[in-house]
Amino acid sequence: MPLKAQPSNGVGERLHRARLRAFLGAGREELESSDLPDSIEKGPVDELTALLERTANLYAASVTEHTRAAYARRWRLFERWCQEHDLGSLPAEAETVMLYLAAATKEGGFALSTLRGWMAAINRVHLEAGFPSPGQHPAMGMFLRGLSRQVPRPPARPQISALRIDGLRTVCKALEAETTDFRTLRDRALLCMHALGLGDGEISRLLWADIHLRQRSILVEVRGAGSGRPTRQITADVRQPVGESALAALAALRRYTDGPALNDSRPVFTPTPTSSRTGSEPLTPKGVFQVRKTRLEALSPGPEKAKTEVAIRLLEGPPSVVLRDRAMILIGFAGAFRRNELTGLMWTDIAVSADGAILTLRRSKTDLAGRGCVVGIPRGRNELTCPVAALERWRERCILQLSGGLVDTSRNSDPDAETPDDSCAIDEWPVFCALSRTGRMDRRALSPEGLTMMIQLRANQAGITGRWGGRSLRSGFISTAADLDIPLEAIARQSRHATLDTLAVYIRDDNPFRRNPAARVGL
Repeated sequence: MPLKAQPSNGVGERLHRARLRAFLGAGREELESSDLPDSIEKGPVDELTALLERTANLYAASVTEHTRAAYARRWRLFERWCQEHDLGSLPAEAETVMLYLAAATKEGGFALSTLRGWMAAINRVHLEAGFPSPGQHPAMGMFLRGLSRQVPRPPARPQISALRIDGLRTVCKALEAETTDFRTLRDRALLCMHALGLGDGEISRLLWADIHLRQRSILVEVRGAGSGRPTRQITADVRQPVGESALAALAALRRYTDGPALNDSRPVFTPTPTSSRTGSEPLTPKGVFQVRKTRLEALSPGPEKAKTEVAIRLLEGPPSVVLRDRAMILIGFAGAFRRNELTGLMWTDIAVSADGAILTLRRSKTDLAGRGCVVGIPRGRNELTCPVAALERWRERCILQLSGGLVDTSRNSDPDAETPDDSCAIDEWPVFCALSRTGRMDRRALSPEGLTMMIQLRANQAGITGRWGGRSLRSGFISTAADLDIPLEAIARQSRHATLDTLAVYIRDDNPFRRNPAARVGL
């Protein structure tokens, strides 16, 4: 008995509509109100429609989100141009695309690479919608050849400089030497005074003459609001955690301002350093309260304020932004990471052992299928440039802040004491999160553009000249490894290059005498 053909219900056409919607990122209503042919049905949201949407999303996942966004942006430019000239955009005739590209060469003088990108976007949208690609038309090949001869090629942009190992050491030394700014020193000392029991008004009235710093203790004479005379004394020694922190904080603040020549009649806590002309006025009680409020809110892992003792510990040592930037630069160099690979790392992607750190990349440029790959970062021989040590210091800072001090990350803590699992505090957080000026950690990762700006800033602060960018770390590792005559195959394994031809692009020959064979032939 012959089988009877079943109706298709327009499944193929509906899938193309769903693919187009998923690829362009448009809403259902937006596409259903567009000028697509009526032959593509608009079915109700049922089980089949849901399956079509899922299948379309799988199609769209074949390219990265960044690529899809670029294609959608280029397509909308073409669609707008067609509407202005009363021409059909989907499907578009090959002649319509030729007119569009020809108009672009006349009006804007766009580069040939830009025009080819527009052509690729138009072809891909037609493919998703189930129509023949205009770029496959026989006449289009001849048109593009003529276009390539007529459109002038832009001058080549200068290459991004490679941050080689010598420059990397210079940047790390500059980060190591970066001192804490005045506001951090002041706020840390202010919080110590509050932890010792002083109120906002009492902190505001403190003069340096009221502070007696000794070798192992501190004496604070607290002045009254009316007479201005000392009404009580507070003593703390280094055996108390707050006393040790207060002694160190006030000593650092005093050194920062005027040192031994400091006038004892000046206030301790001022809006600006006391060595400046405008720094002799004290913070008001309201100003003291605002400093405490801002710091405790910024250093909190959630909406509630951080504990004063935890905030004091967070303000000790190098600033959080220095710890993050140093770890990011060293890890990015050692792993030869691309910008989006480095900024996309999560703490759950990292495992640290005695040999080094193992980083799992969930997806990369050469792994669009998302199979993942593992990158090993060995420990360095120099503490200054050890990427794993820098990562561990940054991790300890993150755990301390995000756990609210519940997890003790100090190296001197009791190993037998029961503490919460430190990984819980940073699970599902990006490794290199964005930081506010006051030290608040954001759940958003530092963007690739932010990484570029950070590298430029740190290289300029270190006094290194060059054209720095996001690729400086990746090209710096590859160029340094090539200078050391490490086989290209081994370099490609670490940098995850598919071919040696693309690897060679990252090797910067900025010194014509480096590895020059003419120096080895016996002249």
